[in-house]
Amino acid sequence: MRTLLGRWNAWQVCGVACVVVAVVFIATVLRIRTFSHAADYVCVGAAVAAYTVAIIAAAWGIRPRLAGLAAAAVVVTPLVALVACFVPLRFGWFVVQFILLDSTSPPERTEELSPTLSCRVYGWGWAGSDEGYTVYVYRHPPFFPLVQREVAQVIVDESDPNAKPRSASCASVAAPLRS
Repeated sequence: MRTLLGRWNAWQVCGVACVVVAVVFIATVLRIRTFSHAADYVCVGAAVAAYTVAIIAAAWGIRPRLAGLAAAAVVVTPLVALVACFVPLRFGWFVVQFILLDSTSPPERTEELSPTLSCRVYGWGWAGSDEGYTVYVYRHPPFFPLVQREVAQVIVDESDPNAKPRSASCASVAAPLRS
């Protein structure tokens, strides 16, 4: 009987999916970002999808099937644990949606400081919590500005009178990077 996904193809799919997961993980650790927060979330979503595909492909290639299902169950545990963290919270999904909407909103201000340095200011918070903004400075190659590395970040909490710093701008955050 011929199967849709043979053993060799299953391991190839698993390998490609693992590479996608590794690339997104390394980019996250090195603070490499895309041109927008929404695109960053798409990349993370692609990594989660690749992780799921790797589980299915690996389980499909393991014989006997019971061992493949057991291996898939062990590997899928982190995803189940992540979802389980939000289930006990009454408004857990609401909070996740709020965070995603807040973090995928467009920047309040964008500045090109030099051919390889750019700055974005994102507002965050709402009336029921802290409010403020974050100034991000990115360094990117002049020939490919869609991928950039975050080199500085300053968070300003406007709700807390004791928080430091009280204000920040693109110029003040980028000043140490220009010298």
